[in-house]
Amino acid sequence: MTTFLFVGLQLLAPVNGLVFAVAIGQLATALAWSYGTGSVGFPGSAVVIALAAIGSDLVVLNAKSIHFGVLGPILAGAVIAAIVHQVVRRPPRAQVLSSIAQDVFGAVAAASMSLWLMMHEAGDARLLVVGVSAGAGVALLVSHLVDCIGASPRVSYDVPRGVFGFVLAVFAGAGVTAWRLDTAFLSDILGHAIIGGLVALVCVLTSLAMTFIAVDAAPRTWASVVLHAAVPFAMAAPTGLVITLAVAAQAG
Repeated sequence: MTTFLFVGLQLLAPVNGLVFAVAIGQLATALAWSYGTGSVGFPGSAVVIALAAIGSDLVVLNAKSIHFGVLGPILAGAVIAAIVHQVVRRPPRAQVLSSIAQDVFGAVAAASMSLWLMMHEAGDARLLVVGVSAGAGVALLVSHLVDCIGASPRVSYDVPRGVFGFVLAVFAGAGVTAWRLDTAFLSDILGHAIIGGLVALVCVLTSLAMTFIAVDAAPRTWASVVLHAAVPFAMAAPTGLVITLAVAAQAG
């Protein structure tokens, strides 16, 4: 779902399509986060995450230079907002500390997704965005399909995720990225495969973390599905940006 959103909209409209894809992913994360993680205080949690998403998008779209520091004030404000939200809740205030941490995690995920927009502006390396997002989506798809067939050997006894699916997903992401960024040079093919493999690794690790959260929190099914689709893309964006900036620097 997220793959079609990111890749499809980018192919239809390279700039505005990516903005819409990021905005939809952030909105879905804000609405599903509280239900999907089991944190307390749904309306306030959604507001904190949505404000972090809006702030990060505005900062990134208006940034004069491409670097991670532009999101520092947004993330600091999100931490303060999460603390205030949990402290002013109606008593009895249960799970305050864990809910603060979960709100901050959600805000970081929403803010990180805006880095896809920054990645798109990284000079000649902007072509990597479609290839990297396609590889990330295929990695998630392969991981879940393999685990549906048979999650063995399992990563953990109480989590239905297997090592075999994890490894195949990383190779699938590497292969799709190398294929999407077509080139005749072996060195470029290997470089693109490494890029795709690293981003796929982050995506699958985040997806595994969301599975642990889902098992622990016993969330609503729809919310868990949304977070499994959106959060891995969000957390893969910083890795993709670092690689994209490195490629852009070499090209320059």
